[in-house]
Amino acid sequence: MKLPKSKSNLNPHDLIDKKVLKELKFFFHQINNQVLFKMGIKVDYNDHGVPALNLSTEYFPLFITYDDRTRYIAENIVLSNIDIENIVCNTITSHFYGARGIHQIATRERDPKKALIDFKRLLIDADYKEFINKNLDDARNHGQYIYGRTELRTSLFDAANSYVSIREGKKRNLDPVNMMMWIASFIESGLIDKIINSKCLSDLYNNVTSTPGIGQYYGYHCAISNSINPKVNVNHDEAFCVPGPGAKKVLNLLFPTISPREFNYGNRVVWLRDHQEELFGSFDVPKSKHNIIVNGTKIFKDEQVNLKVYGLEVGLCQFGVYQRLKANPKLVSNRKVARLDDSKLF
Repeated sequence: MKLPKSKSNLNPHDLIDKKVLKELKFFFHQINNQVLFKMGIKVDYNDHGVPALNLSTEYFPLFITYDDRTRYIAENIVLSNIDIENIVCNTITSHFYGARGIHQIATRERDPKKALIDFKRLLIDADYKEFINKNLDDARNHGQYIYGRTELRTSLFDAANSYVSIREGKKRNLDPVNMMMWIASFIESGLIDKIINSKCLSDLYNNVTSTPGIGQYYGYHCAISNSINPKVNVNHDEAFCVPGPGAKKVLNLLFPTISPREFNYGNRVVWLRDHQEELFGSFDVPKSKHNIIVNGTKIFKDEQVNLKVYGLEVGLCQFGVYQRLKANPKLVSNRKVARLDDSKLF
């Protein structure tokens, strides 16, 4: 990624706030060390006495192969024996709902390889729809999370609830199955076919965000989630990025003298990827995390041994979270990822 013409005579380091870069580099290595310690790969971890860096404060990892949602999709969904439309719908569900274990909750199936929702059946079988809805309700009544705790879903809820109300000609309700019904409708609308046939990440993103209710944030992450599927010809490390609000704030701190018009946010992330060695140094990535291999099939075309565009976007966003928690330690206890406690469900 080239610098904007007006800045082309400058060294990359001259464009970056050195203090912010130093803190960002420290944070990146810190969260990488934290996840490796939790995996049992590193033997110690130092939080430097900062509550926002303690082991109970969770951040999303820089490397996609470390991420438990990614691993769930890779190991249990994208290479399953169900049809491709259902594979994509199950993949979308992972992020639109957000809580880990959402498929097991919805199907009341402990085995994640069997816990796959039949979205085509959802559209035509009222009893199956009620079965899924009851499972979701029961889970919530038993203190389980079905939605993630770190993201807002206002537009998704609104679109899903409106869709079901119009489709069924009933008064609008807040049934938890509505999101899945809406996702299932993407088969009928042709969106799933467009996702499957996308030629690049930006193409997939544009197709997804053409659907009312799916904005930039969920559009980008939906595109990334589907890049995990070897049958979809897109890559999370393409020179395309749609940074979220948190990442944009950090990018403004990193590049205080450049306007978005001169150097747009997505291109800044790509530029960071291209200059990562001089800016952040190298990262420990154990060989077991260079890829995800399922039944002898590599999920990613390229080995994940350095920072990718998507991982950098995530890292920038998490740095913004870290700054907020560091300034307000009382918020640290709220920083948890919603995960399945199957002792309460099965």
